[in-house]
Amino acid sequence: MPPPDDEQNGKEEPLDLYAILNLNKSATQAEINERYRTLSLLFHPDKQQHPERKEAAEEEFLKVQKAYQVLSDSFLRQVYDVLGIRGVNLKWSEQLTSQSRQKIEEELRNLKDNNFLEQTSDPEASPGAQFTNTTDFSGLFKPIGALHIDRPIRDSLHRLRTVQFVATDLKYTLSKRLNNATVVSCETHAFATVSGRGYMDYTGTIRHQFSPRFTGRASVGLKAPFFSALRGTYRDDYNTVDVNVSASPLALRDSASTAITVARRLFQGSPQMGELRLQLGPVQSLSFYYTSPPSLSQDIVEAAKHAIPSIAGFRHFAFDRKFGLIFSNIIPKLAGEIGLTLVELSVRLKAGFELGFLNSFINLGLGVVAWKQQFSLPIVLSTEWNPRIALGAIVIPSVATVLSYHFIVRPRRRARRIQQIRAARRAHEEDSDARRKRNAVVDLLKDVANKYTSLETAKGGLVIQEALYGVTDDKDGAQDLAMDVTVPMQSLVRNSHLYIPGGKSKTHLQGFSDPAPFTAKSLRIRYVFHGRPHYAEIPEYLPVVLPLSEHSVREC
Repeated sequence: MPPPDDEQNGKEEPLDLYAILNLNKSATQAEINERYRTLSLLFHPDKQQHPERKEAAEEEFLKVQKAYQVLSDSFLRQVYDVLGIRGVNLKWSEQLTSQSRQKIEEELRNLKDNNFLEQTSDPEASPGAQFTNTTDFSGLFKPIGALHIDRPIRDSLHRLRTVQFVATDLKYTLSKRLNNATVVSCETHAFATVSGRGYMDYTGTIRHQFSPRFTGRASVGLKAPFFSALRGTYRDDYNTVDVNVSASPLALRDSASTAITVARRLFQGSPQMGELRLQLGPVQSLSFYYTSPPSLSQDIVEAAKHAIPSIAGFRHFAFDRKFGLIFSNIIPKLAGEIGLTLVELSVRLKAGFELGFLNSFINLGLGVVAWKQQFSLPIVLSTEWNPRIALGAIVIPSVATVLSYHFIVRPRRRARRIQQIRAARRAHEEDSDARRKRNAVVDLLKDVANKYTSLETAKGGLVIQEALYGVTDDKDGAQDLAMDVTVPMQSLVRNSHLYIPGGKSKTHLQGFSDPAPFTAKSLRIRYVFHGRPHYAEIPEYLPVVLPLSEHSVREC
């Protein structure tokens, strides 16, 4: 199936259509119809006279209409369940819409796994840079003749002079999307060594997605020796096959090489991969790898970028591991790499090693992402295996990291956190347009809430006394970032029961808004059921089910 054409280039704020109707994903068509009728009558603009209430009613009415339009259509509902609202806004081919439900589900999953929406979301030219500076510290640990105990400073300075930059590597890429399937890019690659040798190359690349599973890429060097490559990648739920053929047209026999990589997911529902890599050409090798990538979703990354920062900076982190056996010219060697990604700090730390009969080395690495660019600093500690250096590679950087974190990073994060909390509190307290709209929606819900309060009170049912929706963090004044949602919660009570589906944010419920975007929140609810007081504190992404016996509060 060719990728669909985009219907619109503008970006729309994501909507949670199920939350708008207060339904879960398993809702039947009858339940969708019932909620649509109830909410469309409640928020119909023609029933309002006051300008602010009429404007708020019209906005909520349009959201209800959008939710019903998508969820009442079986195909659009499938698209929304897999790709979200951005998928609904695409124009889909009749070839896909006429397929069976199972086939449609398979195709949509393949599109999601291949990051199809991310590939189609940026039609403009986008730059990207990677800067790597490799430093050799191995001279610090090598014997350099007789040491003079009475002149430790001189000996230390002598060792420090052996530290040198081995190589500097800079890549800058400018890419532009031609359509939903094709991207062209131009890359400038500069490389220089400490000896003064180096090169600068320019490469033009065209990438085309032939299907949700297969992507082709062609690259051409724009400078002699015009090194060029053809690459094809097939990827499904469990397997990845990548073939890359490269050569220089000026020296085909000496430069032609082929790299074949076959990878398979080892366990169902787990990201661990087994990988076989074959390199043919002037340099030949056969490699076997076990890879465990970091398990970080895009939601976590976005939350770490925009949320109120934690003091420690360790709220979101992930480990990755890669171990392998490499046969190069028949001689085997072991290789390994362990990495730690700290999402809030935009930092990746890694340690690697290679052990072989002819050569071995130990290295450390630091990677930082800033201003949408990537900076790497590999450090070579030893060109041969040394247990003391291996231990020092763990202990010394760990101690240095802990000290710098405690005295530099943590105080700065605390100051930044307090600043953002104060800014969020000011925005929350100001009489903004968003707050006025929310208050207007709450006014629209008051009549319904009062009606259900009276009915529930008369029969001793479920009555919401107080409901607060806000930040779970209770440090540095963050607990003040909360709003009263008593009226919206009471309006959702039906027959002495209240249910709100979990799994997503509750900010799209009528009468709710977000007091602190991308920050963990909870609902704190005080209610009465059968004349007894109850209290519940429910995290953001858990379903709300009231009443429950465990919420009961004992009266003293």
